[in-house]
Amino acid sequence: MLCKRLSEVNLDVKVSDSEMVTPCGFRSLVRYFLEVTDPETIWNLTLEDCTTMGQGYHGPADFSRCRNQVFISYVRTLLDLGVAINRLTLLDKRKISPYMMVMSLNKRRSIYMYPEFKRCRELFVCYDIGLVAPIFAHENDRFTSLQVFEVDESHVLYKRDLLEYLSSAPSMLLSSSLPFKNNFFPSFSVIVASSFVCGCNLL
Repeated sequence: MLCKRLSEVNLDVKVSDSEMVTPCGFRSLVRYFLEVTDPETIWNLTLEDCTTMGQGYHGPADFSRCRNQVFISYVRTLLDLGVAINRLTLLDKRKISPYMMVMSLNKRRSIYMYPEFKRCRELFVCYDIGLVAPIFAHENDRFTSLQVFEVDESHVLYKRDLLEYLSSAPSMLLSSSLPFKNNFFPSFSVIVASSFVCGCNLL
């Protein structure tokens, strides 16, 4: 590699049913980049879901079988290698337009929000947010690095659970570029919960 040090690393991982990308191969790639980075290097990770199963909750048995296809495997790989994630982007590449849901035979799919997703500075989600289980995390866990949480063109199925999930981030700005319906997200502009302030551009 013809450089002394990388100031920024942008990793884009597309997971699919063909499993062309694996956490093992991803680990090898990250280790290669670690040779030309330092603690000041900015790491951004984009995960794109092209699978048919989606990023819902998987039990231990299912997780072992499909670990090459789940986002959390790649996030944990970075964290295990001591990488501080600046921006984490979670994208559903098979998202169905709300206007096409009536005509489609496919069910709406949603992402399960693991605690490790909060171990970054900026969390961007373009994926319908489903199950959130904040009680699974240790009650004393604090995700001090998370400052920005953004939801784009996506629904939040359990808004109270999501707010509790985010309450372990001491100071954070929550934004949304798409108004949610009342049964998905509260219809007001500013939310104050626990010790963090969430500013939303919602109708």
